[in-house]
Amino acid sequence: EFRAQYCDPQYAGPATTFRSDHAQAIEAGLVTPNAADVAQIRGLYYGGVAHADRQLAQVLDELERQGVLENTLVIYTADHGEELGDHDVWEHNHMFQTNLRVPLIMSWPRKLPKAARVGALVESVDIVPTVAELLGLVAPHEARADERGRSYGTLDGASLVALARGESAAAKPYSFAENGVEMSVQDLEWKLIVSTEGALEGRTPAQLATDKLVPRLFDLVRDPGELRNAFSPAHEQVARLLLVLQQWDATLPIPITDVILSERDKQQLKQRLNELGYFEGVGDKRTPQKQQ
Repeated sequence: EFRAQYCDPQYAGPATTFRSDHAQAIEAGLVTPNAADVAQIRGLYYGGVAHADRQLAQVLDELERQGVLENTLVIYTADHGEELGDHDVWEHNHMFQTNLRVPLIMSWPRKLPKAARVGALVESVDIVPTVAELLGLVAPHEARADERGRSYGTLDGASLVALARGESAAAKPYSFAENGVEMSVQDLEWKLIVSTEGALEGRTPAQLATDKLVPRLFDLVRDPGELRNAFSPAHEQVARLLLVLQQWDATLPIPITDVILSERDKQQLKQRLNELGYFEGVGDKRTPQKQQ
């Protein structure tokens, strides 16, 4: 019933389902979907979203039937969005907004306002401290610093309770993301995406420009679809956001140079380099040679 809402009943192509191995086959160039295939794949995804909504409705209906919904904290969120051919990539593990933006809906009639919408930046790491404050609990913390003073026991994130109640205009000025291959920083207007190749500390915008993976700067207000890369070493937003990203990176307990790429990360790096015209030989040290 959910496929029927979004998928063309006349479609007779091969995309009867869509899984990770299908996405990998497309990105590897083994399969080239046509317009009907893409529409079918997107229809399958939208049907999946509708099915998830139905399942959630059943849970909420049961809570209401038992008379406990009014005193139940309900949080609806997701771990990532999805690329469905946008930006010529598929599935997830990318730094585009289509992946990074996820739903976050919280409901607890006794503690949170009804139908409040918040436009400020928030992150998934904010959920645990938010729940802790709502439940009157002390957020978990462990004083365990490394030799550089970075704490392994500090809880990331900030409580969003004041934000939800309209008592605060913002919880944080920036949000961050990383996937082993790239990392990003954004505020409400700009986003910078850089390669994780090598140490980030001390690097300059000019040095970023020499990376195998091209840095990207997006104007999220004028280019919300992230279709025009505005990166330039001289762009003032690059210097500003790079400094913010370096400061954030320096607080993390595991340096980016110590992160070991998974097999999936290596394949993704290969794909990105192929798109940029580099050959396929990418090893653990991430030092590919350019094609002649």
